[in-house]
Amino acid sequence: MIRRIALLSMITVAFLYFGCATEPEDSAVAEEPPPSETPEEREQTPETAPEEAEEAEEVEKDDPEDFEISEEVYTETFSDVENVIRELSSIIRKENFNAWKEYLTKEYIEEYSDPQTLRELSEYPLFKKNNIKLDSLRDYFQYVVVPSRSSARLDDLEFIGKEKVKAIMIEDEQRIVLFYLEKTQTGWKIGTSESPDSSG
Repeated sequence: MIRRIALLSMITVAFLYFGCATEPEDSAVAEEPPPSETPEEREQTPETAPEEAEEAEEVEKDDPEDFEISEEVYTETFSDVENVIRELSSIIRKENFNAWKEYLTKEYIEEYSDPQTLRELSEYPLFKKNNIKLDSLRDYFQYVVVPSRSSARLDDLEFIGKEKVKAIMIEDEQRIVLFYLEKTQTGWKIGTSESPDSSG
């Protein structure tokens, strides 16, 4: 259930950017749609955005586990994660799928390569309206990650494990979960909400 809510949260953010793509005061994220989009595909109306925004906020409320983290650890981790997100944003803006994939945990790759997960996402109204069918992790990257994460900015961290955090961006007073990140032997990687904590 947590994984499904987290999934809806990320898709909601992507669709909010899709839906606002024709507004004049739009953010940089919406100004950089995937090259495969047509003008018609960018003219969306976020019909279900309010309800889904509430679901996105529930992701924060459904994680009751607390960890005692010192200010020093928070500051050091924030700096490390901020650098990772800056690099990820650059990779995503360039639509470099292979470089992005290097930042993924095995669990994340399995989750968003899973045919059932991709079928469920493809049934989402905005995808159906634009005849978009997700068949692969690459499709997920192109149609979800690129439009929603190319201008990601780290505003806050929530520790959900000793070496696992939620990277948060705050937009219009809404806390958006950008990534679930896990510290591995090779650095910070993008995981899923249900990935095991690498610290054990």
